Amino acid sequence: MELEAILAKEIKKLRQDAGLTQAELGAKTGLDANYISKLERNEKTPRFATMLKICHAVNTTLSALVIRVEEQLKIGE
Repeated sequence: MELEAILAKEIKKLRQDAGLTQAELGAKTGLDANYISKLERNEKTPRFATMLKICHAVNTTLSALVIRVEEQLKIGE
């Protein structure tokens, strides 16, 4: 699986693990729920600042997200 697809999957998983809908995550981050949907479906790639907002909203760190993505990349090798 490619990096962007893994990132999209992990963003969705973080949101779901936090018990948030796309609309709720949007409200917490100032992002449109439609945009979050596109991120989760790998139709858009988030900027660094967007990833920071998402991580903050779900009470995790950007480094934790990066580790999750790296682990998935290693599994796919």
